[in-house]
Amino acid sequence: MISEVQNQPPFAAGTSAATFRPPEAAEQPYSIFDKRQKALIVVIISVAATFSGFASNVYFPALPTIANVSIELVNLTVTSYLIFQGIAPSLWGPISDGKGRRITYCCTFVVFLGACIGLGEAKSYGAVLVLRCLQSTGSASTIAIGSGVIGDITTRDERGGFMGIFQAGLLVPVAVGPIIGGALADCLGWRAIYSGIFVVSLILLMPETLRSVVGNGSRIPSNPIAQYPLVVYQRTSRIKWDLATEPAA
Repeated sequence: MISEVQNQPPFAAGTSAATFRPPEAAEQPYSIFDKRQKALIVVIISVAATFSGFASNVYFPALPTIANVSIELVNLTVTSYLIFQGIAPSLWGPISDGKGRRITYCCTFVVFLGACIGLGEAKSYGAVLVLRCLQSTGSASTIAIGSGVIGDITTRDERGGFMGIFQAGLLVPVAVGPIIGGALADCLGWRAIYSGIFVVSLILLMPETLRSVVGNGSRIPSNPIAQYPLVVYQRTSRIKWDLATEPAA
């Protein structure tokens, strides 16, 4: 009996070691977000990336209006903004890679929006200086986080096109920021520069994309803040994906 089993061929009839193919598991997509969802996400992060540039550039035309102190002290508010603009990404980046993109966006927007409201009501030079630093801290990291989001949801074949759209969000404020700031400062006063910035739509529409948290987008994160609106994206995605398979990060 043992010799009969040993003499049986290891492959089915008509196959050999050269032609045998083991059954393959269903291949998961790199990202469950379809093209329209990716486009929406990239638009969101591109708009978010404009905040840093706009907050910096709309300020310049209003400098003569708000210069109730020496020009050196006014220039110090500009310099301090640029310093914190360079430091902030190194502070928010590890949080983004550890806790998630959406949570980090929410935190940065809270800091940025609070600083904008405070600047609109500032009555002293010291308050303006401190709040400008906070404003820069809350807005500058959106550039670094946005690049991470694009890496989360796109493959190398499509990443270049989305990065081009994202880069436009960085360059547009440089061109039109002073124009908008000058118009607002001339018509409504310099405090109005900070009063029209709303980030509610970004918080409502930006899903969690960090691959160590949601994989290719098919995982449900444990944090309630990260669950919405990801579940909506999952339900409306046109990409076919297997719920039972845990995607690789």
